[in-house]
Amino acid sequence: MTRGTPAGGAPPKADHGFDVDAQGLGMLKDARLISSSAKPDRSRTEAFEFEFYEEGLRAYAFTFG
Repeated sequence: MTRGTPAGGAPPKADHGFDVDAQGLGMLKDARLISSSAKPDRSRTEAFEFEFYEEGLRAYAFTFG
């Protein structure tokens, strides 16, 4: 299980992506890019924090925009 939230710890709520819920929780099941945020206003830069609750995950790429 993983949790992805905007920096500061508030859950993404309506701005969550396809792979996480409104609280930022999701399951990583496949080797692919993960959609964690879907902000309608893309003019701002925002940091995102990820917490991984199990060992063994390897991340190769993150893309924004």
